Amino acid sequence: MRLLNALVFVFLLSAGSFSQDSASSRPPAQQEPQTVLKATTRLVVVDVVATDSQGAPVTDLKESDLVILEDGRPQRLGSFSFQGANAKTEPPPQLPQDVVTSVPRSSSNSLNVILLDRINGESSNRVYAQDRLVKYLESGVTIEPTAVFIMEKKLTLVHDFTTDTRVLKNALNSVRPTGVSRVLGVDVAASPYATKGDFHTDENAIEVTLRSLRLLARTLAGYPGRKNLIWVSEAFPVNLRIEGVPTGSSLNPMIIARGPASGGSAGGADANAATTRQQETTQAQAQGGASSNVPLNSGRSFEAELAKIADALMDAHVALYPVDAAGVGLANRQAAQSNMRDMADRTGGRAFYNRNDIEVGIGSSINDGSIYYALSYYPDNHQWDGRFRRIEIKTSRPGVSLRYRMGYYAVNSEDSDKRNSDELAQEFAYAMGFDSPLFAGIRFQARITPPADKSQKAMVSFAIDPHSITFESKDDGLQHVAVSCSVAVYTEKGNPVKGARDEITTMSGALKPDEYQRMMRQYFPCKRTLDLKPGKYLLRLGAVDRNSHLLGTSNASLVVP
Repeated sequence: MRLLNALVFVFLLSAGSFSQDSASSRPPAQQEPQTVLKATTRLVVVDVVATDSQGAPVTDLKESDLVILEDGRPQRLGSFSFQGANAKTEPPPQLPQDVVTSVPRSSSNSLNVILLDRINGESSNRVYAQDRLVKYLESGVTIEPTAVFIMEKKLTLVHDFTTDTRVLKNALNSVRPTGVSRVLGVDVAASPYATKGDFHTDENAIEVTLRSLRLLARTLAGYPGRKNLIWVSEAFPVNLRIEGVPTGSSLNPMIIARGPASGGSAGGADANAATTRQQETTQAQAQGGASSNVPLNSGRSFEAELAKIADALMDAHVALYPVDAAGVGLANRQAAQSNMRDMADRTGGRAFYNRNDIEVGIGSSINDGSIYYALSYYPDNHQWDGRFRRIEIKTSRPGVSLRYRMGYYAVNSEDSDKRNSDELAQEFAYAMGFDSPLFAGIRFQARITPPADKSQKAMVSFAIDPHSITFESKDDGLQHVAVSCSVAVYTEKGNPVKGARDEITTMSGALKPDEYQRMMRQYFPCKRTLDLKPGKYLLRLGAVDRNSHLLGTSNASLVVP
């Protein structure tokens, strides 16, 4: 990948278009096209895990062995490919010392994210779960690129994607839990959320959980391939809801009958049968275990948030693998286990519970999601009304079980882009945090130029890959685009620098067809200047597409003489 020799851009908004005054250069080298779900192309992608009767992966399926249906109607398969385990990652591109990039450093068919839940459940189980994870990493296993996050008051990245188990182990040991339970306030302790049956959580914890899952979906959306989210927690107070399920039911509204014909197996201790689930739900309800997304006697509903999260996870190709940190439990764990199986079913993952060897569940999750088939099709139904569409995949091969996400929301691209501006601003502010995970939705390179003398300012020049941003074609025949860039400044310890203004520069305009074609062969520019005192600084660089709402971030260092 090559950067412009001189990143000097002049951005003119004349005649409603862009013009550039820069050296000509080829665009950044693009990775091989990845199959993604985009409302603009109407291409639906489904990752399918196939196993035999012993649970071993089936690696020799052919396209003719599979039939895909949407809402019961057969669909024409557009592409079919086998994705095998590939622990080797491509080395990061060689860039000049003063250039950074938001392009992911890991390139693999599948990525793993281990989410350690420290906000739901009891502290003793959190300590035990982390100890077992460290034991798994010490066992000499070979893993796909894996990242570790912790969910406490906010979502925090412990370590970015790596295949080095020793590095992950050391990172985990540096953030060990304290072993002391959270002290609940009077209002929280009196809440029906707190310590009810198998919950051990509260309303604030549920809000943090929902926000963290949504941010993870946004973060992982920029990475190609399948993403396996291994959620290690004692309490699973939320579930992924889809439309058509009545609310206010006395039973768990999240548990929906799903027969064997639908091809999904949640992989728990019991068979995935509708009657079993209904019995477990009834028993859990009778025993007082709150198991729905809204605990009993609570006035707060999370239905809207859950729908957004379900959509975001499915759109980002994230499969959930819940691992119960409570180990072997009592009967009042049945509600949480039902939630776990349901979450796994809907996203094509697998749930692990009723085991004290948590490391086995973590290892099985990593192995399970590393070998799969990538399928795609263009739906026959062209009515993009925002409704949920159920996907069903069948195989003619006897003895083969298939797991995949249950469907997707047929969201109109124009409607999906009309998100609340405050919500987008909050996400961008979070992405610019020093300890926030890196976003890869927008791909850019940026050159950091320190001031030559005290009379000048430092400069950050972005060169954004135009293939990663959205140009909207409107009735005027022009291609409309709007991209913002920003630079947040921190001390070497990661604290915000006082007086450093985190301003946002927005570039917007409309391109004629020939200008658009020329832009796609070059870079989209954005520039920020920094007026800083002499010293050493850490920078978080970020860009956001105002049309698609995708984000891209990167880290850099700067020395001001």
